[in-house]
Amino acid sequence: MNPTNKANKSVILIVTSIVIMCLLATAILPDLYVNLTKANAINNLRASTGSVTTPSLNTATITSNFRSDKLYFDKTGPVPTNKIWSGVIFGGELAGLYTFPFGSKLDKGKLNIAIPKKFVYEKLVTAQVFAENIAIETAKPIESVYVKDYSDLSVTLRFVDSLGADQYTATFIQGSPYIYIFPTASELKLSGANYKLAKQNGNYFYKADTGGIAVFTDGKISEQSDALTIDFGDGNVGADIAPNGSRKDRYLTLAAFAVPNNDASLNDVLEFAKSFSQNFITSVNSQYQINAGKITISYKFEYGSNETTQSIFGLLPHQYQDQGKFNSPKYVINTIRGNQKFFRVDEEVAYDIERLPLVAELPTKMTAETKERITRLLERDLRETVFVRSSAYFGGNDLLKLAKMLQLANKIGNTALQQNLTQKLTQEFQDWFTYTSTKTGKYFSFDKTVGSITGYETSGFGGENYNDHHFQHGYFIHAAAILAQFNPEFVNLYGDMIDTLVADIANYDRNNTSFSYLRNFDEYEGHSWAIGYSNFLDGNNHESSSEAINAWYGSWLWSEVRANTELGALSEYLYSAEVNSTKHYWLNWFNNKDIFPVEYARAKASMVWGGKFEYQTWFSTEPQAIEAIQYLPFSAGSLYLYNKAVLTRDANNFSGLLENRNAHLNDMNYMYYAMLKGTEVLPAATIDSLPVDEAQSRAYMYLWSDFWQKVDNVRIVLRNGNPEYEFIPKQAPKPAKSTLTKKT
Repeated sequence: MNPTNKANKSVILIVTSIVIMCLLATAILPDLYVNLTKANAINNLRASTGSVTTPSLNTATITSNFRSDKLYFDKTGPVPTNKIWSGVIFGGELAGLYTFPFGSKLDKGKLNIAIPKKFVYEKLVTAQVFAENIAIETAKPIESVYVKDYSDLSVTLRFVDSLGADQYTATFIQGSPYIYIFPTASELKLSGANYKLAKQNGNYFYKADTGGIAVFTDGKISEQSDALTIDFGDGNVGADIAPNGSRKDRYLTLAAFAVPNNDASLNDVLEFAKSFSQNFITSVNSQYQINAGKITISYKFEYGSNETTQSIFGLLPHQYQDQGKFNSPKYVINTIRGNQKFFRVDEEVAYDIERLPLVAELPTKMTAETKERITRLLERDLRETVFVRSSAYFGGNDLLKLAKMLQLANKIGNTALQQNLTQKLTQEFQDWFTYTSTKTGKYFSFDKTVGSITGYETSGFGGENYNDHHFQHGYFIHAAAILAQFNPEFVNLYGDMIDTLVADIANYDRNNTSFSYLRNFDEYEGHSWAIGYSNFLDGNNHESSSEAINAWYGSWLWSEVRANTELGALSEYLYSAEVNSTKHYWLNWFNNKDIFPVEYARAKASMVWGGKFEYQTWFSTEPQAIEAIQYLPFSAGSLYLYNKAVLTRDANNFSGLLENRNAHLNDMNYMYYAMLKGTEVLPAATIDSLPVDEAQSRAYMYLWSDFWQKVDNVRIVLRNGNPEYEFIPKQAPKPAKSTLTKKT
């Protein structure tokens, strides 16, 4: 969910948004968009195997109202939105790029680079590229920036002056302490703002409280106060530089390092950084392998031709947690994500995360009384469900609510309810997947220029700017996977449409020319990003960790419907990785004070950015909503939330806040704490009377509470090489011993 006033989950669209929607319905869509229907989804957007392939794309420049008429993108094919650098593509500006340990931005024609300083407040921890930085200046100021090339963990940007002339390229790599700059300009000037210039054994470096940035170059350096001028000579400077930057002339490498306390150690770390400074990494791609109870994630480094294949690379807590092989780093730099540990690497570095179990439904056993109560609640849910919400986000919420009700009707064996719900859910999907020229909502469009699918209306969340697609599509995919179990004909008619939504957010084919590879997911940080354009000083951001996890859970369910093992494996990886990072950077399972300092007076974060995190949402300042957005929607895909110690900590911190029954989304918090205390927190009477969100099913709340009432603990076990949840039941209380004595 992203920048829009969204009080009480109802959206107030400003006038410009209304104008945009009118344009979408008339002039813009026929030129730039394909409005999706069953026919063109099948004929244009997939091959006979069901995988998404190339439609006829219109490569004309974009003229719509909600983005620039120009793409600053040197590549062909689908445009990678939602990356930490995507704002460059849509605006030609570098507002805030966080490739830890670095933060970078373009300001007043200069590239500013820093190891950002951390500031801690009660509800906010920030480490922006701000006053402390090194500025790189050219004779003619930089006017615009282009994406020249990219890989999973790297991006190469092209910096251009006001006359359209290239000044230099810079390669930024997530996790790397190096930034590689290849100048076309004959001269670069470096100056430090609150970074002090120093020199040790012939090596220049800038020093600040957060660490040092060393300067390695083959240019001629002259020093003036805290500034360095680097002369690269005259002539046709960049003509003979290989595209991969492999030639060892005309380069500037900046290297981040932790500044030691003594000269001997300083010499050692500077020489260590220098020794790899000309081993130019050109790309870093990620791979995963599923092995029993773990998933191994590896980063493959590509070096320029004739390079020595060695470098330095840094890992964050979600990558090195509880892995002894990462206990002895060369140095450590504290970042907004905690301590980043740096090691020497060759062509690959790999780490393991826990592979989490995935189950389609809660393993519940219901009594006749439970089934009767659920029947009454389902009938009430159905009466209270009116499908008037035509936006992709809220409409998707409604679909999943109905799908979970369908699942429950089947579970209790109520055939009439099951048939009724199957029909209603099928009709709703049919409405969404049928476009007519008179529609202003409840349809999807394919953006032919960028290569992405957006549901209209967009709820004001910026879906047309590629925001939140994994949130929105995830609800549709999850609901469709449930419906498919009860209506096989739905799969025959509309399975291709769901395949298309999956491809928009979880395309696993790097050669796909319709959709970018893993649109939302960041393979270094291990979690998703929500903003399509990523044009903030703070970088990209992500609010609802749980809705991202729901998307990958939904895609796993859909892979089961399609018997698509490749999608199934990808979904397992995305699900486990997203949960892993969520535990570290949102839910604070490990009480890591290097991430969540004592001065930050909250136990978790609700919005994570590139350069900060905060206890806040886009739509509410109520703590109930701030907490709940990390839990919803509840399903069997939410079992990862169970941790008795964390639940107990959170219950203590949340004490008293459940009492405000009318607080926005507080019904979700009741469900979260029911995992700890079952019906003690969420009894039947509360379920009957509690104000609930429109996307909430009271029947599912009852099932959830009843299930956790019987569970004392949960653990993960390996069976036949696969992880499974083992639910440890509560022990029935022992009868009290009689105090009577036997008469003789």
